[in-house]
Amino acid sequence: MSALVVIGEAMLELREKDASSLHKSFAGDVLNTAVYAKRFNQQQSVEFMTGVGNDNYSQQLVEQCKQHGVGSQYCWRHDTANIGIYSISTDNTGERFFTYWRKGSAASKIIDLLDAHTDLAFAAGSVIYFSGISLAILSDQDKNKFLQYIQTWQEQGLTIAFDPNYRARLWRDKQHAQSYFDKCYALADILLPGLDDHMTLYGHNSPAEIEAYIKPFGYQELIIKSGKAGVFGFAQTGTCHVPFKAAAKQVDATAAGDSFAGTYMAARLRGDSVEQSIIHACDVARVVVQFPGAILPADVNLADYT
Repeated sequence: MSALVVIGEAMLELREKDASSLHKSFAGDVLNTAVYAKRFNQQQSVEFMTGVGNDNYSQQLVEQCKQHGVGSQYCWRHDTANIGIYSISTDNTGERFFTYWRKGSAASKIIDLLDAHTDLAFAAGSVIYFSGISLAILSDQDKNKFLQYIQTWQEQGLTIAFDPNYRARLWRDKQHAQSYFDKCYALADILLPGLDDHMTLYGHNSPAEIEAYIKPFGYQELIIKSGKAGVFGFAQTGTCHVPFKAAAKQVDATAAGDSFAGTYMAARLRGDSVEQSIIHACDVARVVVQFPGAILPADVNLADYT
């Protein structure tokens, strides 16, 4: 069975409960994407590729992947590095505030681990998904080697999906991020940029400007998340627009974009159309923002809300 293989970083998440206590969980943009892909379609094979350590929290992360139904065969152990940590707090509007301890994490050493697994092979028809954060945490040398792996997998017939997910603090400057995002746009088949990111990085002010910029790179599907303007889809089968619909309430915007991406990818792998997949993804993201934290509680049934 073809798999969705997400590559990147997962960290120990410490979320404020009150002034004197924290809630512990595990999250990261691509891990969130994997969890929501599996949650949307339990029959879909979803694998998480990352580096973890030999510490207790790394083991707990692997166990949590299993609990969510996300495969951990590519959660490789690094001999000396451990997983990163971040803390999160939110204000009464749902705005998020983060503090990170991630430098030198096992996930940032993924190239060492890939180089050690020369027998790596994926099932035919699988999709490889990564984000701008997956790339940003690597050294420039490792960024280039990672993209060589991506190119090899594409040449082997795998589908490549990329979500820029721009985080300014992880890049030297805008030009640094642009240069690597352009390389990713040239390699990826499915692109999921956000209008806000492109406004910040490229000065693009509309989905049409983004599409015009990316079109020369070539793509199979371009999904542009445009906030209150909705979501715009461009594909070989045509274009579509799914209008914005507000959630009943917004508690925490954490993982809204990640859940969108995971749901979209799972729906497309199931055979849903581009437009129907966008609709599913918007529905799930609308549920996610109504709860605190990156991952919905296990007792929350998406069908009750979508």
